[in-house]
Amino acid sequence: MFGFLLQWPTLLTLAMFPVLVSMYVRLARAGQHVMLRGFGGEYAKCCSHAGLHPVAGRFEPGGRSDGDTEETITKDPVCGMSVDEKKAAATVEHGGRTYYFCSPHCKATFEKAPEKYDASAGSGIRVPPPVLYLAALAIGVALHYAWPLSVLGRSSRYLIGSVLVIVSISIMQPVLRRFRRAATPFDVRKPASALIADGPYRFSRHPAYVSLTLLSLGIGVLLDNGWILILVVPVVLAMDLWVVRREERHLEAKFGEQYRRYKASVRRWL
Repeated sequence: MFGFLLQWPTLLTLAMFPVLVSMYVRLARAGQHVMLRGFGGEYAKCCSHAGLHPVAGRFEPGGRSDGDTEETITKDPVCGMSVDEKKAAATVEHGGRTYYFCSPHCKATFEKAPEKYDASAGSGIRVPPPVLYLAALAIGVALHYAWPLSVLGRSSRYLIGSVLVIVSISIMQPVLRRFRRAATPFDVRKPASALIADGPYRFSRHPAYVSLTLLSLGIGVLLDNGWILILVVPVVLAMDLWVVRREERHLEAKFGEQYRRYKASVRRWL
């Protein structure tokens, strides 16, 4: 009945996805308890006064040099209009952050319900992305058992599937290292504290999701399970509509012009 599960390549590939999900959960829990390492001396004091965290490889809100005369543009949290911090019509301190407004009306609207516009409230995502991929994997295995759908031969599927899994892991590892270094939660349900822009994030705004997609494809190929490959399509569409776009709205509200410049220079997926 379950004879196909006794092959060691099948057991190995099925084991990889839970391991990745476990890594996700551990990092998400640790993210809120990690403190940034100070650089020491006057430089750290200067950064503290400026409200910056001197961590290499990420964009920092409001950062500028002493001789920088460029306008600091942020986003009105109510209407979304770009506002020069020096010329803002009104400001409000809330949750340890300064909000800038294009008009007193937007300020008054914010003060009535600040939690609605507070970027620190998170992205509003309820389900961790790995759960979506894991659910699709489980459904694909069940469908394949009921209605087998093979797509590749034995020799080719092991080669192609192994390459996809290896590429997936090679992308995820540097992503996880950068989240640990930046001390920002890996769990997208929690508010971001840093904008990472180096490593895999130079080529994709969401390399972790690219990694999960490649992992699902790799498992589907290794298992010769056409249902898993088919289900990757609706999972990616659901991710794009209900996870990626919400996450990007949160990051834009949190980091303003810095994130908009990053978004304009790097593709969403690949």
